[in-house]
Amino acid sequence: MASKLLAGIHNFTLEKNGLFQRKILWVDSSGNATDITGYSAEFNIGTSQTDSSIATYTQAGTQITLGGTNGTIDLLLTATVTAAFTFILAYFQVILTPASGVTENEVLLEGQIFDSSRAHRKSSEKIVDDKRRLVIVTGDQIQVEDIPSTLTTNTSTLQVKLNTLI
Repeated sequence: MASKLLAGIHNFTLEKNGLFQRKILWVDSSGNATDITGYSAEFNIGTSQTDSSIATYTQAGTQITLGGTNGTIDLLLTATVTAAFTFILAYFQVILTPASGVTENEVLLEGQIFDSSRAHRKSSEKIVDDKRRLVIVTGDQIQVEDIPSTLTTNTSTLQVKLNTLI
């Protein structure tokens, strides 16, 4: 059995009283969309990486929409929702649970959320190690790519892959 990949890491900045909208695309190591038909999803915000005390959003509301065979996860927090946030810095996780029969969740993406009135935007970074997913940011879209096992043992090949993305 292949070892499970750790979540990709990316930080968000949101504007209090503003619309927060992000599209996440989950692709395999060949760049093909991961079919997430039948999955359920959570977008957790908390005071630590494993905490969801600030908020938990699911598809039951309008905050998460899954794109099935397109591999997309759309996050949407309205201005009314962000107006209620009181944090300066919080942590988030996007967690996917596969269809029935599989009990293990996928923490696809995690990171920090900054209140824009107190945080400065940083340029996006591509973060990769041998057990993490590759995160690629293009405009408002975030692509989370599974890293093939052949790349995890060959850092020069991985560097070539990253250089083609930059």
